[in-house]
Amino acid sequence: MKATLLLPFLFLGQMVAGGTQVLLDVIPSSFEETFYLDLRKNDSGIATTALLTNLSPDTLQLRWNLEVEQCPADWLLRACDPLNCQDYNPTDPRHRVAFQPAFSLLDLAPGQQSNLDFMLWPTHQEGLALARVNFFDARLPDAPLSSAQFSFEIKNLPHGMDPASPQLLRLYPNPATNYVFLTPNETVRRMTLYNIIGKRVKEFEVYPGKRYDISDLPGGIYLVSLLDADSRILKTIRLSKKVYRP
Repeated sequence: MKATLLLPFLFLGQMVAGGTQVLLDVIPSSFEETFYLDLRKNDSGIATTALLTNLSPDTLQLRWNLEVEQCPADWLLRACDPLNCQDYNPTDPRHRVAFQPAFSLLDLAPGQQSNLDFMLWPTHQEGLALARVNFFDARLPDAPLSSAQFSFEIKNLPHGMDPASPQLLRLYPNPATNYVFLTPNETVRRMTLYNIIGKRVKEFEVYPGKRYDISDLPGGIYLVSLLDADSRILKTIRLSKKVYRP
């Protein structure tokens, strides 16, 4: 019985040690964006999501750590999976250690997917945050499965520029998998998605900090119209939806 129970663990260890296969896929594995905000007024959080997929033949018992390389003094960073959240705030003595264990293991069966959300609140301050989330199987704590890197640069809105300027309105990540986000603004009230033949396939009410679920859409190209309170189109964005295939 003991030998039978050890087989999946030994096989997993051989795969990690041998480096023959990626056991945990993270999309995107690298995120880098610059945001222009009116920092005198706008203190909205900014977020993105990484899709996690177990590519191994065994269940992974995931834990992860948030490692912060650079962060302005007053910013708050947060990473969350469905079971855990880790905060990092350089001004809080409890969070000065940049490498912390997750609280609960996240079990992923073979082929199963989950999400890791990464958020920040710039608290009216320009700057750059560089962080990495490292993923491990709890049975092999010294062998990282994968990682995701995040780079958020926040700049104050140039003098005289309208916060609702079309050039500031962006959807990210693009290409997207399960979720998409809209850059913070106070003008867009509705988002409508059309497929390549012009059929409306999805519509969202827009709220600050909201993520928009497009996981049920087929892969392909979509046109996304951003509308104000009077249903005027402020901008139309070309969005690429990717369907994950291991």
